[in-house]
Amino acid sequence: AMYRLCYISTARQPIDEILCQRILDVSQRNNRADGITGLLIAGSQRFLQALEGEEAAVRRTFERIKRDPHHFACVILE
Repeated sequence: AMYRLCYISTARQPIDEILCQRILDVSQRNNRADGITGLLIAGSQRFLQALEGEEAAVRRTFERIKRDPHHFACVILE
């Protein structure tokens, strides 16, 4: 069964195109390796992300994401 987790967080610095591309590159590589798909929306100083895949993989990915120093205050929406 497909598991989905959606969260929001706050960026530690304004999100510009360079930062967004760097995050996207790392995310795509990691998510592909873990069999996860998702959606990342970034603007101003907020991130909204949806992760989908096998539940254990999504939960591991979210734990890794929470430790990322680019943001703080991760709040699960779904």
